[in-house]
Amino acid sequence: PLWRYFKKEELPVRVYIHIPLRDDDEAMKWLMRNGMPILMTLFLYTDRWPKGHIIGEVDIVDCVRDSSSPWAISGQYHFVLAKPTLYKVPVPCKGRLGFFEPDIQFLPEMKNA
Repeated sequence: PLWRYFKKEELPVRVYIHIPLRDDDEAMKWLMRNGMPILMTLFLYTDRWPKGHIIGEVDIVDCVRDSSSPWAISGQYHFVLAKPTLYKVPVPCKGRLGFFEPDIQFLPEMKNA
């Protein structure tokens, strides 16, 4: 669960939304096998986002098991997200596995807020 990354008392935690450089064919196959058409839609429309960029931020406010969300997978833990922000200008950034702090300087004109 989330507590592996953050302590509950540290929430909410602001995280970046990063679009990877390469498509994940294995993830697409997994979504197909597990009947997750909503998530597949995101993968199918990733061409509208620049690959290898941070496109926004979101708060992780909780981690729950068996969410009632249509995006949730039964029996799994799920992040509860809030306050999504889409940047005016995507920020080039090399991704990494897991949560990471990007080594970039954000300019005020990049963000909507």
